[in-house]
Amino acid sequence: MNRLVLFLCLGLGLAATPLRATAPDCETLATEAGRQHDLPEGLLVAIARTESGIAKGDTDLRAWPWSANVEGESHYYDTRQEMLAHLDRVRAADISNFDVGCMQLNYRWHGDGFPDLDRMLDPETNVGYAARYLKRLYEETGSWDGATRYYHSRDPDRGAAYLERVRQMQATLASPGSDPVRTITLAASGRSDKRFETHRPMTEQIELRTYWERANLAEGRLPRLPGRP
Repeated sequence: MNRLVLFLCLGLGLAATPLRATAPDCETLATEAGRQHDLPEGLLVAIARTESGIAKGDTDLRAWPWSANVEGESHYYDTRQEMLAHLDRVRAADISNFDVGCMQLNYRWHGDGFPDLDRMLDPETNVGYAARYLKRLYEETGSWDGATRYYHSRDPDRGAAYLERVRQMQATLASPGSDPVRTITLAASGRSDKRFETHRPMTEQIELRTYWERANLAEGRLPRLPGRP
């Protein structure tokens, strides 16, 4: 009888173990996808950690698969089911501007590349898509720096700020003893990321979005909005 009680207690203890420990490893998947698609070593891992990295408790900063950014607000979930339930409510509110998964793919712009949202959340599928997308951006820009900037934004200022953060993250990956949170904070100081700014008039925002959707700038060429100096 005592053995049975002990067995049940152990079973309950295992059931109570945080699911975080058994979640798919974004960074292992990114390493494998990077090699499969001939990306520079460590680049996709650095992007993954920049996009969805979280340090919780005594754990180091790591990319987390059950993460989303909804209109500028980051969310980290314990399970895929919890994440999908929240994002279903987000979509029901007619919101499509949100990023998901290990690589924080934007649902509005990349959702059509997947059969459904659940498939888009799948870590291996999410990472594989990001690797192929980064490779296409490299073919478009002719450089990995250009591809990294475009992965985040075609706006030169936003892209440059993002590239700097990814470079700093690559440096922390190469130097495991460094503090990635502090490094990224220092790298971002003095250069604000205006990705979610909304203080501009709505008409100007629409004009800018339309321009960036169509822009196909050569590497190093400065943008020039129609009708502006």
